[in-house]
Amino acid sequence: MRRLPFALVATAIVIGCGGEDDPAPSPPLPRRPVTLDVATDSSVAQVSERYLSVAIDTAQVLGGKFWSKDGEVMSIVGDETRPPYDFGRPLLQALAGELAPAWLRVGGSAADVTYYDLGAQPVSEAPEPYELLLTAERWDSIVGFAAALDFELLFTLNAGAGPRDVDQAWTDDQARSLLEYAAAHDQEVGVWELGNEINGYPFILGPDSGVDAEQYASDFAVARQLVDELAPEALLAGPSSAYWPLGGEINPILEDWLDLAGEHVDVVTWHYYPQQSRRCPIAELRASPEMPLTPELLDNAAQWAAVVEAAQAEHAPAAPVWLGETGGAQCGGEPGLSDAFVGGFWWLDQLGLVASRGQPVTIRQSLTGASYGLLDEDTLEPRPDFYNSVLFRRLMGTEVLSASAEDDQDLIRSYAHCTRAGAPGAGSGAVTILVLNLSTTHVAEVSFAELDTTDALVWRLSADRLAAPTIRLNDQSLSLDDGAMPDLEPIPLAAETLALPPPAYAFVVLPAAGAAACP
Repeated sequence: MRRLPFALVATAIVIGCGGEDDPAPSPPLPRRPVTLDVATDSSVAQVSERYLSVAIDTAQVLGGKFWSKDGEVMSIVGDETRPPYDFGRPLLQALAGELAPAWLRVGGSAADVTYYDLGAQPVSEAPEPYELLLTAERWDSIVGFAAALDFELLFTLNAGAGPRDVDQAWTDDQARSLLEYAAAHDQEVGVWELGNEINGYPFILGPDSGVDAEQYASDFAVARQLVDELAPEALLAGPSSAYWPLGGEINPILEDWLDLAGEHVDVVTWHYYPQQSRRCPIAELRASPEMPLTPELLDNAAQWAAVVEAAQAEHAPAAPVWLGETGGAQCGGEPGLSDAFVGGFWWLDQLGLVASRGQPVTIRQSLTGASYGLLDEDTLEPRPDFYNSVLFRRLMGTEVLSASAEDDQDLIRSYAHCTRAGAPGAGSGAVTILVLNLSTTHVAEVSFAELDTTDALVWRLSADRLAAPTIRLNDQSLSLDDGAMPDLEPIPLAAETLALPPPAYAFVVLPAAGAAACP
């Protein structure tokens, strides 16, 4: 595996000239020519209008244990008790709205220990073996938040020990009470998901909590009947299997379950994290700043996506595959990485990679919270990946094109979509290209093969160091302006080539590309 020269960036990554006190300007960085080629005659995939979506963990919503911000404590399911989620914060609503339309997933490990009591006088605390309580007030706040922002709701139903009988079979009494309440109040839930990371139950819920493929298939048939009865317009999803970056699906269940239950499945969900944070008690790939800049490690996502897709194609060909949960590092994200500039290399690359495979939805864990939240939980200050996500959402349309880079060092990653309607430069034939320079030493001189660069627009994103908590757009630092979103304005492409410093990434809109695939 290639190891990047990180000694060269141990203290800072210099982009541009030195500081005022430097005795002399920094020497110019070496440059490497790179040619991007985009096939514009036809698309290779199509994703949902809600492709880039977000999650809020059930533990956050209900005031359970979630990952602490500092990440100093090792824990399987979180170590810090949070207050119930405040959906009513105006700034939260304004910033979250920048990502709409999207799916909002409310799920996570806490979903499987949640008791539903939606009566007028709910119990004061969840009965054993449940740990958290979902009341009508809390449920209404979830639904109201999603509806106000044009988020469709994906809700993970409890499939843990609580609703199981003495034979370990899932019973639908709890889920029925929730679906009946939603139906009675004309509340729309687009997707019901049965359980969170079924294959991880022995690790998350305890060694006696395992559910095998045969049992989960039986459980899913019961859930299928319930959804068909009470929410026939909704979809039913599972098994949200967890995949590790090197070993793949821990405690494999997905393919055997699909073989038994494929006819009942509307959406096949899987979870993937590219590394494990310092919070995780066990890890096969500890988080480091090297990972997001290493092509072989970025490609792990494609390996496991292909495995999931192959099982789906054989056993449930009508059900799309959704990447139902993903984040910069498992167990809350890695401080100084998942919440920093360097995390954007992984996030944007994986968004482009999964879209190119035709998976229509990717759900980011999480909108706020711990280190992998797009927004700081307490201050709501946007992290670099929030701005990355907003730009991806605004510029990358639903039609995916084939893109490749002629780069002998394999350190340029590129993805292309038809430009989203309403974006600057959008119009018939317009193309948006996402290009990432993983090099820490060379400026990439990017040319665009035979594409017309007339009136091209650039959004170049950089920082002065990998761990920077803020990001620059076209050399201007991004931050809230009196609580409002800053303008994310492009600059014109100054020449026929794009100079992309090391390391940095950029979106380029080519209004005159003339792509036949982009009407």
